[in-house]
Amino acid sequence: MSEPGSPSWSRQVAAFAVHPGFVEQLLAEHVDDGAGRCSSPTCTTSGGYSRARWPCGMSQLADAAVDLIRSRRRT
Repeated sequence: MSEPGSPSWSRQVAAFAVHPGFVEQLLAEHVDDGAGRCSSPTCTTSGGYSRARWPCGMSQLADAAVDLIRSRRRT
């Protein structure tokens, strides 16, 4: 996954932002499980043995896409 603020990150955020329903789904699936891990079973560490720390990369991308969607509505 790209680093926040990188050109690749910005392209991913822009791609997500054109699909608001998809972004909403990601935000619903990728939430804190109460133990500081992502609740999505598809969101694992690189070794695949445990769930990724939350906020995971997908939730961060989705949050950034929401920000972009909102900023476009204001203009």
